[in-house]
Amino acid sequence: MSAPPQQNGFLEELKSAEAEMRDRMMKYTAAWQAGDLDTIMSYFVDEGLDYSDYGIMALHMDKKALTEAFKQMATLFGDMKLETTSVRGAVDFCVWECVFEFTLKEDMPGVPYQKGERCKLFSASTIEWNAEGKIVKERDYAVWAKPAVKHG
Repeated sequence: MSAPPQQNGFLEELKSAEAEMRDRMMKYTAAWQAGDLDTIMSYFVDEGLDYSDYGIMALHMDKKALTEAFKQMATLFGDMKLETTSVRGAVDFCVWECVFEFTLKEDMPGVPYQKGERCKLFSASTIEWNAEGKIVKERDYAVWAKPAVKHG
């Protein structure tokens, strides 16, 4: 037995919305992988952004503050790799899970790794998009992988 025509239309619309969101997230992830700050920042609204990173407790940043935070991150993290493990949602909202790996260039308070060590961070983000495909609100939650035990 097949679904009623109106349900089929809804399911097709949902599939289309999810495909649009996935395409957008693939491009956003590619900008992160390339370390292209200008392209990364182009995904965010110019006015009214609300970005919170609960891993470092940097809450409710606007675009200017977020740009500075990302610039600082680029000075502290080297050879950054990013892998998306899951993305789910629709056109106006998604949940993005990813794994960041990088080499720590300087010791940082609250980070369980030391300068020069390879770090791994598991992250989940909730992202809200406007009708123009720009991020208006993002909340990042992250946990560090346990550093390797050094035997001396």
